[in-house]
Amino acid sequence: MLWMTWPLWFACEKQGPRDPFSRKSEASIPDSRRHFTTVSEARRTYDTEQSHTEMSDPLGDAVGEEGIWSMIEEDPCGAWRHVESQKIADQQRQAILSRCAMTLTNRDRDSALHWVANLASPIDRRYAQSRLAVAWAAHDPAEAAGFFLKQGIHGHDDEVAAIQILQLWGQRSGADAIAWALTLPTSSLRKSGLEAVSEQWFLVDSAGYGQWLVKQKQSDSYEDLLAASSEVLGRQVPEKRRELLQAWPEILQQRVLSDAAPSGR
Repeated sequence: MLWMTWPLWFACEKQGPRDPFSRKSEASIPDSRRHFTTVSEARRTYDTEQSHTEMSDPLGDAVGEEGIWSMIEEDPCGAWRHVESQKIADQQRQAILSRCAMTLTNRDRDSALHWVANLASPIDRRYAQSRLAVAWAAHDPAEAAGFFLKQGIHGHDDEVAAIQILQLWGQRSGADAIAWALTLPTSSLRKSGLEAVSEQWFLVDSAGYGQWLVKQKQSDSYEDLLAASSEVLGRQVPEKRRELLQAWPEILQQRVLSDAAPSGR
């Protein structure tokens, strides 16, 4: 895991607004400038009230879900503090947490790691870690995958995140993504992971995928890869299958096409 180079408070803690209306006492202002600071009491009161309204505490009760969503990009940590202080439906709460975690990760990953690790709820912490890993994978899938596995894979949300990491990784390095997919803890997740990588590799470089696959040794993993390729091809119309396989060795084409399920289109 990366060492944290910035303290959490630097990126996340909302600094108290400085009062722009504090003034030096008139006694400390030279006579030549004193007339510039003299305003009517009514105008002073109006300006102060208007400005304090505009700069009101963002944790005030007036901020609802729409306001929370609007402030995530600027202050994801502050937005999440709103959520923690209100009763928000679980589905909406999770969606906001996902956006906060991913926004902060894209901005400052070290601060995001610290913030996520210190979330009060273990459930929130677990989900935010999975979202952080997906955002991280867009920039460095290998490191993101390593972080993700260290946290452990627990439940559906983590499995979804694992597939998303593999999709992103498959666009960069199909072989490395496949190697990681084969380490996943359950057969069903490995199967879904291999299909996710196969689909991305087909789209990015189908010829390169075929050339790599034909060089692999016969093994259970090789059979799993062929099955994943067949499953992906089975979702395509015949014309698309031919396009994806046109640069593959003939023997490999026949093998995966014979196992491909009909597309139903």
